[in-house]
Order: sequence, then C-alpha cells, then structure tokens
Amino acid sequence: LDFLAQVHSRLVMSSPQKIQQIRGILPHVSECQAESALNRHRGSVEAAVNALLTGGGAQPSPTHRQDRAAAPPPQQRNTLTLACGGCRHQFQVGYPAGTNPGALLQASCPQCSAVNQAKVPNAQSPPSQQGSCAHGVPQNVYCRACEAPQSQGPRPGCCEHGVADNVYCRACESPKAQAISRPPKLTGRRRGVLVGINYFGQRGQLRGCIPDVHNMQRLLTQTYGWNTSDLKILTDDKPYGNLSPTRMNICAALQWLASGAQPGDVMFFHFSGHGAQQEDPQGVEEDGMNETILPVDFQQAGMVTDDQISQIIVHPLPNGCRLTAVMDSCHSGTGMDLPFKWTYRGWKEETNPHFSPADVQLFSGCADDDCSADAGGMYQAAGGAMTTALCEALRMNPAPTYGGLMQQMSYVLRQRGFSQKPQLSSTQPFEFDRTFLLDDITVNRNEQLGRVFRRRFPPRPRSIHGPLSDMLGLAAGVGAGMLMMDLAGALFG
Repeated sequence: LDFLAQVHSRLVMSSPQKIQQIRGILPHVSECQAESALNRHRGSVEAAVNALLTGGGAQPSPTHRQDRAAAPPPQQRNTLTLACGGCRHQFQVGYPAGTNPGALLQASCPQCSAVNQAKVPNAQSPPSQQGSCAHGVPQNVYCRACEAPQSQGPRPGCCEHGVADNVYCRACESPKAQAISRPPKLTGRRRGVLVGINYFGQRGQLRGCIPDVHNMQRLLTQTYGWNTSDLKILTDDKPYGNLSPTRMNICAALQWLASGAQPGDVMFFHFSGHGAQQEDPQGVEEDGMNETILPVDFQQAGMVTDDQISQIIVHPLPNGCRLTAVMDSCHSGTGMDLPFKWTYRGWKEETNPHFSPADVQLFSGCADDDCSADAGGMYQAAGGAMTTALCEALRMNPAPTYGGLMQQMSYVLRQRGFSQKPQLSSTQPFEFDRTFLLDDITVNRNEQLGRVFRRRFPPRPRSIHGPLSDMLGLAAGVGAGMLMMDLAGALFG
C-alpha cells in the first residue's frame, strides 16, 4: 500500500500537463528532466522551472540515470518575461544564452494564443539593483508586472540600453521620441505635396479638385511665404510623367515628403478628389472600414488606404516634426488613422489608437460616414467646399486659434448651404486655444507609441451615392458598398 501511495503521489506531482507546461517555458528540457524536477519540488511548476534554470533540477532520477549519461549536456538558456499585448497575461519565453542583443523573439501567449514579439535585451544590464521590485527589474526601469515604480507608465520598445519590451528605460526614456521636451528650433526645411484629381473622361468626373490645388498653392506661397520649389503638385491635367496623380506617383511623392525628416522640419499634404471605403481586415477602425483615396488609375492600380498613408507619412516622422494635412474627399474624417479626434467636448481617443511621436494634424472635409461637396453644389462647381472654406478663413486671419478656425470654417460652410462638418484629428492632444501656425510644433505627449488594440470591430459598409457610385458603376445602397469592397479587394489582389 505504501508503494502504491508513493506511485500515486509521483503521478500527481509530475502530471503530463505540468511536464508540458515546463517544456513550454523551457523547450530544451526533456520530459524526463521536467518529471525529475517536479518530483524533487513536490509538483511545484514554478519551483521546478527555477531549479532547472539554475541547474538544480536537471539531475536525472535513478531510473533514467543511464539515459542521462548518454544525452548531451543541456544548452544554457535565458528567459524573458513578456506581457501579452492582447490579454496582458504575464508569461516567460526562453532563448539560448549568447543570442545577439536585439534579436527578435516570437512567442504565443499560453492564455489567449496571441503572437507576441520582443527583442533580446543587452547582456550588460544596468548594474544597480537597488530599489528593484519583486520581479527583478532594476532601479532604472519600469516593471509592467507589478507597475513599480508607480509614477511611470509602460512604454513599449527596446532601447539602446538593452531594456526589453516589457520595461521602460529611464536612462534614455525609450522610445527615443520621448527625449525632446521642448519644441525644437525650426530647420527651415519645408516640403509639401498637393494632389488634385478631376478624373477626366471617367464616370463621376469632378470639376473642382484641380482648382483646389491651385487655391492651396496660393495660400501657402502668398499667405505663409512658402516657395514654389518646396511643393510637389500632382494633377490629372498632366496625364504623363511623374506629375500625374497615379497610385505609384502619389505614394512616391508621400515618401519624398517624409524622407530624411528631422526635428524642426515642417510638412504639408493636401488631397482633393474622390474618397471611399473598404473593409478593414484588422478590425481596428470603429466602423470596421478603412478610408481610402482614389488615384486617377485606381481601377487598374487600386486605392490607397488610410493605413498606407499613415505608414508612409505619419509613423516614420520623429518627435519634433510638424505635418499639416488637408483631405477634401468623401469619408475623410479619419483619413490618416490618427489617434485623437476633436469634439466640442474635447479630444476623443480612438478605441484602437495608433500613437506616433510627431505633431501631425488632419483637417478633413467631413466625417467618415459623410460626403464632401464642391463649393457650388455636389461635385459641380470649381472648388471643394472644405478647401474653399479653409482657405477663406486663413486669408481672413492667418493665425487664428484652432477653436476659431473650426468655427469660421463651419460658418462659411453653413453660409453656402452645406451640411458637412469639418473634422480635426491629431497625433497629439493639444489645447484648443493654441494658435494655428504651420510651423508651430508640439512635442510628443504620448506615453506609449504604436498600436493599442482594445476591441475588434465588424465591417459596417455605408451607402454610396452620386458620382462615386456612377464611377464604380454601382447602384446606391449597402449592397453597392459591399460590391465596392469586392472591387477594391480585387484591385489589391
């Protein structure tokens, strides 16, 4: 009976589930080693893992001593504690000792199966251990596991000091974008991209988009003193060469806009043309739809989504840069996927925000579920309603407050009989009594950079009306919206 009790006790202490749990944390450990460590530590997985890491649990049991003699010595490994980006569950991932610092580790969360990535920290970790927390995080970093010290918030990313993804480095305030605390000195470098597409010869041809570009060019050069050489202008009255607003040329111009950007640089982007939507495969948009702009060759080359625009001219910009964007098109409210949207009650953070360090602001012609009109009627007169209202307001007062500018634009639109409401979104939640100037830069205020995912949204396509429906050859209605997304999917392959 004593013998049977001992067998039962060993089976409980070293159950297959516990063995697999240990091997999930330490893949190099064999089943026999895991079983032996569990038996030595009375079934405690945590104690067994610690013993195996320090070499105290790797001794073979008598019944397997002969097998152990023939087996090669286990490779020394290190572990890194990760906080899952999906469910925030804390778990450990092992990697071979001697792995190059900065190497990318990838591990699935044992709780929600989300794939997480982290970088191998520098072997020369900070020497001071005073004030470290129970999780062994030294004094100059912030531990996500126990939130010590309480005064610092988590900031993801691996910095040059070798601090891994699950901690915040006080030495350089990683990410590096946090290092600038005051507005930088202006470099004098200005760049602007202006795109206007009338879609000549296509169904749904417009009239006011090229005049919009010329209107914006005059505002920049005559009111704000920019040089014409600072600007790249793409319009479809130039059907050939790199000045035609094809998808390739638009993306190339945007890459030129952001390339080599340094703190103190000032940039400007203006688009006037057709805008649409397509299903967001990630489900991060609150309506489940990506906003798009339509190049002149969109039927052959495809649309450009707000995510793609942001990846080119928002996310790469360093802290201390200023980008002002104006998008006069349908469904343009969140046309650059910025994290903060202005309401008359203050800034509203998106549900799944993507935080960036630069000072980027987007003035858009209407909300995501609305259409933007031309100044004399829907897609008929020469000039977009929103572009016209913005230029008029800034010529009357080139340095208004943001609140005054939004009010003046709304007033001009109402006076001309338009129901659309101009929108403002931003990477930084600044005060609304701030003076609007193209070269006034707000430094980064975001404690965290990158995407924060909180909820997945299903797609909610909206009805398509007017010239855009004619251009796509669709009937109005939600069904047309679904067809539009199918077309977009086919265009993107």
